[in-house]
Amino acid sequence: MAVYQGLGVEGRAHTEQELRRFRRGHALADAAKVDIAQDLHAQGRDVEFEVEIPWGDGYTGHCDAYIPDEPSIVEITTTKDADLPEHKPLQAAAYAIETDSNAAVVLSIDPSTGEERVYPINIDAFRDRWEAIKGQVVAGIRDGVLPDRVCRHPMDGPAIFCPFAGRDGHCFQDWAPQVEHVDAPAAFQALADVEDEIAQAAAKDTLEELKTRREDLRAEVLAYVDAGAGEHIAGGVSVKVTDVAEGEGFSLAQMRKAGFELPAELEAFVTTRRGSTRWTVKRVEGSR
Repeated sequence: MAVYQGLGVEGRAHTEQELRRFRRGHALADAAKVDIAQDLHAQGRDVEFEVEIPWGDGYTGHCDAYIPDEPSIVEITTTKDADLPEHKPLQAAAYAIETDSNAAVVLSIDPSTGEERVYPINIDAFRDRWEAIKGQVVAGIRDGVLPDRVCRHPMDGPAIFCPFAGRDGHCFQDWAPQVEHVDAPAAFQALADVEDEIAQAAAKDTLEELKTRREDLRAEVLAYVDAGAGEHIAGGVSVKVTDVAEGEGFSLAQMRKAGFELPAELEAFVTTRRGSTRWTVKRVEGSR
């Protein structure tokens, strides 16, 4: 987006619904700023809001809050469950790098519940990435060479409020969905049929048999489909294969069994689930 703005490209106007969401987000952020100011002033400390941050060749950003005595950046965002949006750590770290700040945090607020989480940001972890992005933006504005898109498609998460995205946006003028029609109607239809049968199967042995058949059909269909290559269509059936990366987990329960406690600065990253009542109802043979 920064490159398009630097090149003078005119983006679409925000919708009224988007503007309402912005206003509500700004209202929550303004309330949070009042709290931040009161807390710091009670400690005899100062804070500055909407501070202009120069970067690159005369470009500027604006951080939500800057605490000068121990140079620190605070970025405020509103999101469901007070989660940490993917782009916010980079933004906070970039402002910290450009101001030589010692610390950066993201204050995330759930707009429905008012829950707040303060996420500490590892500035150094984003330093190389920020320098690369900054170089691409500067070069793009200077030479007119656009960097790679951040968004995978017009409706991707980062594109939601971007004035240059969307199906008719400037950024996606040369984009088309990846759809390939292949000559394998029988295999595609058989795979769709077995998926339907699995969805309706009740007996465990039947389900296992169907899953085995599905694996055989998937192997046959893979001759016509590449993982990550978009949508493939044959015989009125669409197949898209996506590789899911391995994930990582962390067990607080196991950590505490081993005698460790979670450091206070990492508590924002802990999610909790609400308690509930579980019912177990089953028939017992030979009993009435």
